[in-house]
Amino acid sequence: MAKDNDELIQRLKDEAAEFLNETRYTVAAFRIKEAAKICETKGLKENAQSLYEQAAKTYRQAAEDYFTNKKSYRSAAENFYYALEIYTLLGFEEEIKNCYTNVANSLQAASFDYILWEDWDDAVASISLSALIYILIEDFESGKKTFDDWISQTGYSSEQVGELPILNLTREVIEAYESLDLELLTKDRTVLGSILKSALVRINASFLNELVDQAFDVLENKIREQVLYPNLESTIEFPFDVVYGDEFAIQLILKNVGEGNAFDVQLEFFPQKGIIADGDIVKRRNIIEPAEEVKFQWTLKSEQRERETTEFPISINLRYMDSLKTIYSTNIGPFPLIIKKFSEKEKAKFLIDEINSTLETAEEMIQRNVECSNFFPYLLYETSRDMVKEAEKFREEEFEKVNAYIYAATEIIKHLNRLYSNPETKNLLKQFKELDEGKDIESLKELLLKASNMLNRTIKILYSVKKSIKTT
Repeated sequence: MAKDNDELIQRLKDEAAEFLNETRYTVAAFRIKEAAKICETKGLKENAQSLYEQAAKTYRQAAEDYFTNKKSYRSAAENFYYALEIYTLLGFEEEIKNCYTNVANSLQAASFDYILWEDWDDAVASISLSALIYILIEDFESGKKTFDDWISQTGYSSEQVGELPILNLTREVIEAYESLDLELLTKDRTVLGSILKSALVRINASFLNELVDQAFDVLENKIREQVLYPNLESTIEFPFDVVYGDEFAIQLILKNVGEGNAFDVQLEFFPQKGIIADGDIVKRRNIIEPAEEVKFQWTLKSEQRERETTEFPISINLRYMDSLKTIYSTNIGPFPLIIKKFSEKEKAKFLIDEINSTLETAEEMIQRNVECSNFFPYLLYETSRDMVKEAEKFREEEFEKVNAYIYAATEIIKHLNRLYSNPETKNLLKQFKELDEGKDIESLKELLLKASNMLNRTIKILYSVKKSIKTT
């Protein structure tokens, strides 16, 4: 079998040599390519590559002979294409690009021949494919110039171009690329691709069908690379203190942090049972430009119900498109909307009154223990009073932090009551008063140390609460 293959390879090479002597380059190239395939099958990689290269050169020789000497431009395009296939197999990038250019040039020249023969359909098909091939190798300017020059040389008016489907569609494809209109390109690809492939059958050039698809693939990818895409980021704001029966607003802020416009923006609020929307639940905007920030608002009302606090999940669907008509859709949320039977403001007022009452009691106790007023109770009182002032500030200026205040106020009340009702504390204060008359300094120091430790523990607790308020 191996011997038979060797003989076949040699016979193909000998036949190719005879055809070359007869200047039958295309047939010679085919024989060399067949010999290369057999070498490749046998694993003779170096021999196969050498023969493939020889076949490609021979196809190019055939193409140049057809183009220059025989003036058969369609046949020139065919042979350049066969050389292109082999160079693509070998991965020779420079030769690949040269062959694409030569195919395009040959088709352009063929189009003028078809005009001489008054074969207008094949003429416009050839020039259209020629322009597309330039675009395929990303030489858009040459493709556009080839098409425009051909129109100018043939004397077609804009109206006449519009009446010929292939020319009109080719012009649209060029415009679609220039305007980055992928929707138009996709539409034209289906129609123009079908017409061109039918025309290639008529001129015995179906081998070029693949180039039509490749050209449109390149166009689509180039448009996608150049498109600037939007990216909408959202921030939702809703009230903290909502009571059943209240009317309130939910606000959504959209910011385009992308590089392209967002088109046909639509926001749809999903109401929950127990929440009534006042107005349209769908909000729209035609365009949101890059870096632009837009606010949308829904006015809502909770139904009047006598029940405990309830959490309602709030969700909003966001939908928009980019310039390629690609649709983006996402759900924002859910976010918990808390609706209460009583407002936190009412609770806060009650606790503020209660804490002030407790501090008044503390002040009276301090007055009854004058000797201790510069130490333990007084510092505790000052710290507590500062907490109240801070809580009042939150209540008036930053009411959303009222929960943190409530927690702090509760802690103050709890520790004040514990300290002033604890027998050990009262005993400590009593001993402190007796020793203050100045008889037992060592005992006084010991009690001072105990009191200081107790005070430090208390102050540490209170200041940790105070810190938590500031960072809430």
